[in-house]
Amino acid sequence: MRPLVNLTHYEILDLTAEATPFEIRRAYKSALEVYSEDSLAIYSLFSPEERKEILGRLDEAFATLVNEKARYEYDQTLIQRGVLKEGSQYRSIKRPAAPLDSEGRADSAHPEGEKPQGADNPVIKEILTQEDLTGTDLKRLRTELGVSLEQIAQWTKIRPGMLRSIEEDRFYELPSRLHLKSFLKAYVQYFHLNPESLVNRYMKRIEGGES
Repeated sequence: MRPLVNLTHYEILDLTAEATPFEIRRAYKSALEVYSEDSLAIYSLFSPEERKEILGRLDEAFATLVNEKARYEYDQTLIQRGVLKEGSQYRSIKRPAAPLDSEGRADSAHPEGEKPQGADNPVIKEILTQEDLTGTDLKRLRTELGVSLEQIAQWTKIRPGMLRSIEEDRFYELPSRLHLKSFLKAYVQYFHLNPESLVNRYMKRIEGGES
């Protein structure tokens, strides 16, 4: 068996490069069930540290492949390395979603189906115009739109505990800074908001506190 570090994101999830977003989510969910602490089938095969490493790689693979832009960039890296053949990767036929701007406006539906918009909600507008963004702000946004954490977890396939850590500003509990940014983007995209702008505001506060 090849070392875990040498496996691609597709190999980690036992997928081909042509896998659809649905297949990626299904594979991620299945993998989490296999490597969970409750799995009797592999409990004795891996130490807690090894399971943690595997789960971390699964989360990283999912966060990259489920994000269209991140997946495209990752595929290009594999093509340049000669690991993936040009033209063999998945090509979405969906039009990209138009994110809400700073005034909360949107002019097209989310490609995965209708999602909460909150375009006319004053609380949402207030959050969108803030210079910094906290986990409390995200929770306010979610609560204002009447969405449960479990709904976001089900759509993004990110464990509720990780999403809760983001909302409670316990970002140090996530495996890495990359995971934080990837999960945060997926969280924001659920609401059809501009991920880059809001993620930058959240990370700016964190990075500013470390300087």
